[in-house]
Amino acid sequence: MEQEYLIPERNLGWVQGKLEKLNKRAEKLGVPGIQIRIVAEEMRTVRGNSEEVPMFGGRAEKFYKVLVSGEAPVLNGWTFVATLQHVAENGNSATIVLAVPGETVPAQYRETDGRWCDHCRTHRDRNDTFIVKKISQSLDGSSVPVKSEVLVNPSGDTYQQVGRQCLKDFLGHVSPHKLADWATELGLLDSLFEGAETEDYQGGGRGWLYVRLDPFMAFVSESVARHGWVSRRQAREQGGVATADDATNMMEEWREEKTIVPTKANIELSQRAIEWAREELPEMVRRQPDNDFLYNLATVTRLDFLGQKMLGIAAALMFVYMREMQKRAPSPESGSEHFGTVGARGEFTLRVVELRGITYQSGGEGVLVRFEDGSGNVATWFTSSGRDFVPGKTYRVKASVRRHDVFKGAKQTVLNRVQMVEEVS
Repeated sequence: MEQEYLIPERNLGWVQGKLEKLNKRAEKLGVPGIQIRIVAEEMRTVRGNSEEVPMFGGRAEKFYKVLVSGEAPVLNGWTFVATLQHVAENGNSATIVLAVPGETVPAQYRETDGRWCDHCRTHRDRNDTFIVKKISQSLDGSSVPVKSEVLVNPSGDTYQQVGRQCLKDFLGHVSPHKLADWATELGLLDSLFEGAETEDYQGGGRGWLYVRLDPFMAFVSESVARHGWVSRRQAREQGGVATADDATNMMEEWREEKTIVPTKANIELSQRAIEWAREELPEMVRRQPDNDFLYNLATVTRLDFLGQKMLGIAAALMFVYMREMQKRAPSPESGSEHFGTVGARGEFTLRVVELRGITYQSGGEGVLVRFEDGSGNVATWFTSSGRDFVPGKTYRVKASVRRHDVFKGAKQTVLNRVQMVEEVS
């Protein structure tokens, strides 16, 4: 017996538990057990994902291709093939065929007399009968006495339909009832696995789902732009929602109601972060071989799909990436001068140095956008709607000069009512 099935990850443990119980019974009976082996795995998109914005169809499920193998009881050249369950109600009768996976039951047995046994040639009330097949001459040359003409199919296999008590004459077991019960469960294996291929035995919840890295990081970028970076430790100690959890919640809300979509700027920022992680993080890990955090981050960001336990690690990429980009940005403090006229509106060409979520003392939230012009002069803008700007890019903007300020010894121009005219580079 050997059969392949495609089982969702959420059902694999359930199936393995069923087989474990079945094999314990087989061990007590002294009959062969059933083996299950994973031979491949694949990811499949969960139904209900977006067709309008494909990258936000961000949930998938892992499936395992498993090979189920084993042997039905064999003695004297006969092997068990199937259990026939006979059902009668209101004068109508039917036969349910529970075949061992990999075995084919001749179609004639679908309409068989459920009270008849080919071996003892008697009619008796029977709920179940069993199909056995002669596959070879027994090793000791003995044979089972056959009291009737048996069915021979075109392939040359010889079949008999036998009752529970007569089963021991073919399979030679001292506990025919227990053996018959085990054989019935063996016949149910195919139904069990076919059901496990489609049914959610483990119930609902998101624990078994996988999230695509690209859309998840876009929502992480959106969360950081709205609220700043919040680690799970910060969330526990200071209150609030961790960035990873906020991004996951926004994804769920988008999937169900499509009310939140990351801006184009934050999508682009997240894509650059992923590219940076895959190109540069491995070298950082090589230079810091004892840094488990960087190793885990480099490992997770190589994946296309993330399990629930990986989301917190992946979300930290945005914090690490923005910190690294800030380190590499030319320091604007030295030589920075004020520009523009306070209270006047003007047009400026500015490069975005930093975009960071902030929380005001009043409890409100906003975004700090930090610019510099071609001469290294620093400008800042406190806003709630600056997420269309992307760090590293240069824009021509119209803005009002709110005030000339000094921060940590460096001059900076504070802007207000910034309006993007065009992206320069």
